[in-house]
Amino acid sequence: MEHEVKSAIEIANEIKSDVTKQVNSVQEKINADLQLVQKSIDAVAAEQKRSAMSNAQVEVKSLETVVAEKTAEIKSLVKGGKAVEVKAPVDMLRGNTGVSTSQNDISRGGYIQQPNRLTHVRDFMRIGKLATPTYVYDRELLPEGKPALTAEGTRKPKVSFKTEPVTANGAKLAMHYKVSTETAHDAPALTYSFQGKGVEMVLVEEDAQLLYGSGANGEIQGLFPLAIPFNAGSLRVSNAQTIDVIRAAVNQVRKSMYRANVVFMHPDDVTALELTKDADGRYILPNIFTSGVNQVSRIQIAEIDAMNPGEFLVANLDLAVETFMIEDLSIKISDSNEDDFVTNKITVVIEERLLQAVVRPSALVKGTFAAAKAALSAAPVAPAAS
Repeated sequence: MEHEVKSAIEIANEIKSDVTKQVNSVQEKINADLQLVQKSIDAVAAEQKRSAMSNAQVEVKSLETVVAEKTAEIKSLVKGGKAVEVKAPVDMLRGNTGVSTSQNDISRGGYIQQPNRLTHVRDFMRIGKLATPTYVYDRELLPEGKPALTAEGTRKPKVSFKTEPVTANGAKLAMHYKVSTETAHDAPALTYSFQGKGVEMVLVEEDAQLLYGSGANGEIQGLFPLAIPFNAGSLRVSNAQTIDVIRAAVNQVRKSMYRANVVFMHPDDVTALELTKDADGRYILPNIFTSGVNQVSRIQIAEIDAMNPGEFLVANLDLAVETFMIEDLSIKISDSNEDDFVTNKITVVIEERLLQAVVRPSALVKGTFAAAKAALSAAPVAPAAS
């Protein structure tokens, strides 16, 4: 009986062939799993788009819920250097990360908010979707002229509504940081990391851009640079205080034919307002704040860290601005960056792309409390002698 004797090269080639087949089989399975994940994401996105077009309600999951659902995917795919993405429809601010699990959303003035979480500028805006990174619109300027009574046969007063064409460009806000692979195996801990280190930092920078962005050099067009400066007009108040300034600014917005719906202030200025006392040493807070929400003249005060101390912005954001998300806030993780694989780290990337169009600057009033108080307290200008 003859036995076939194989050379070492032939044996090596066979082993190599077998290993190659096994590797290809594993790779095909990984690619198939990735395709299933992508199909699932695409299906959710398509359903969200259909629901938005039909004004239907879309179930928005908490970030922790989505991370928990993807835990197995994170554990397996991160080890293989594949990126895992978490994106809409997800509430990046709602995660039940141990701070509280029983807070209920409350409605104030038409807006939904959680009472004990930080407030951001976007909470007071209607945010739409945009498919392109640029947006061309007409910015409305102050009208010239006004209606008046006229006699029959006389010339009617002319009112001109002037506009200027503007092209707004989208801007990307992004960051990345590293966490331990052990953290990636624990959905609540990973969610806590996303929200505490990442998402909140991106939203704070987003606030700064939405408020103060120059609209040039890659920045978003902010509200403050285009807002109308505070003008006391003929209004005078003895010993003017912060609350007087806010009320006068709200009135200025109203005189421009808009109704303010938010006052943006730095936390230091809100604290000073809450600690203001009357002549008898009593806090005025009970007289001007109701239902646990800071309000003056029924307009909510929002504490925004990005506001410069001493400045204020009173706005009707429903009409003054159009804000669009070009790419929703998303989170991606992978261990293929730098030396992550050998140091048991993963890299987290958080990013978004958005665009803001300031359509009606006259619905925004800005100023400093010091200058506004001085203007309200100044002696009225005497009429010129005839």
